[in-house]
Amino acid sequence: MKSHINLVSREILFEEKPFPFRQVAVPMALSAVVILLILASLGYAWRVNVMTKEVRELAIQRDKTLQELARLNGEIGGLAKQTQTNQESAAQQREAMRDLLKNRIPWSDVVRDVSFMVPEGVWLTRLESFDSKPDGLFPSATGKSVRFVGVAHSQAAVNRFIAALERSPRYGSVSLVYTQKGGGEGVQGVSFELIAALH
Repeated sequence: MKSHINLVSREILFEEKPFPFRQVAVPMALSAVVILLILASLGYAWRVNVMTKEVRELAIQRDKTLQELARLNGEIGGLAKQTQTNQESAAQQREAMRDLLKNRIPWSDVVRDVSFMVPEGVWLTRLESFDSKPDGLFPSATGKSVRFVGVAHSQAAVNRFIAALERSPRYGSVSLVYTQKGGGEGVQGVSFELIAALH
C-alpha cells in the first residue's frame, strides 16, 4: 500500500513541456497559406503579363494583315479594272475587225467570177472598188460598188458582159457609165466603163 499520493504531473516532475501547437503550428500554416497565395498571385500576374504581350503581338499581326489585305484588294481592283478595260478594248477590236471584214471585198472571188463572166471580145483594163453613195445612182447592200473599165470589139460584146453581171447573184444595179468608139492601144472597137453594186 502506498504511503503517499503523487499529485504532480509527469511533465512537471520530469520537466517535459507540451508542444506549443497553437503558438507554432497555426502561424506556420497561415504563413504557408499566405506564401502560397502570394506565389499563386505572382504566377497569375506573370501569366496575365505573358498573355497581354501575346494579345499585343496578335493585334500588331492583325493590323499588318489588314494592311496587306487592303493593299491586295487595291491591286485586285486595279487588275480587275485593267482586265475590264482590256476586254472592252478587245471587244472594240473584234467589232472593228467585223466591220472591216463586212466591208471587205473578197477580190479573189470577184476576179474568179469575172473571169467566167467576161465574154469573148471583151478585155478589162481596170477593176476597182469604191464606196457607194447612199443617195446615189448605185445603191449597194454592202455599201461597196465595183467599177469595170475595159475595151470590146463591139457594143454587142459590152451588152453581153452587162447581161452576165446582171445574172450574177454577186452584183446588182449594173449601170453603164459610158461607151465610146475607139478602144485605144491598137484595138478597134469601143471602150466602156460599168459600175455594179456588190451584194
